Amino acid sequence: MKKTLEMKLLKLVLFLFLLPCITQAQIEINPHIGLNTIPGDMVVEGAEFQGEVGVTAGIFVRIVPENSLWFMPGIQYYTYKQGVLDTYGPSTLDLGETSLKYVKIPLNLAYNLTGTGSPIKFFINGGFTPSFAISEPEDIVTDVLPNIRQKDFLLGGNLGLGVDVLFGTLWLNYETSVTKIYEEADTPIDLWTLALGVKF
Repeated sequence: MKKTLEMKLLKLVLFLFLLPCITQAQIEINPHIGLNTIPGDMVVEGAEFQGEVGVTAGIFVRIVPENSLWFMPGIQYYTYKQGVLDTYGPSTLDLGETSLKYVKIPLNLAYNLTGTGSPIKFFINGGFTPSFAISEPEDIVTDVLPNIRQKDFLLGGNLGLGVDVLFGTLWLNYETSVTKIYEEADTPIDLWTLALGVKF
């Protein structure tokens, strides 16, 4: 199952990065790093997960970025960090921090808000974000929830706002998932990301 998922992921990544070559379109490469956080809490049976600050790194491929509307697929590495509280007993126990690692393949369209030819460009983006788990629940989670079932695939929608200043770029993005991280979770997660990058 894992090998099949990894092969599908690899084929999708290769397609995204070969697409500009096939179409001979003008492209920009946008590597970036940043921070992410999960607002709010998630309850899984007798445990409560509280969002902490995680890290992200990735690359966007901007296809025909000089147009008002352009295609912006990418690949991103995310670490979700959450504090874990054991709420089974009469008093709440702080068990520490756990993390999950995901590879995301955002499929976005972006729209230029300031027109072409300006050294400062504001844009909005939106689209779908498939996410693939590349880690398993840590011991801190399975010790209190031995039967927990993690989803290997998540699907979400996202909306972002970015600004380009010469060769630099700053990007704020909100993602809401329609798929829960764990089968037993009470709700899917939301995710905020703030990233800084360059474009060339």
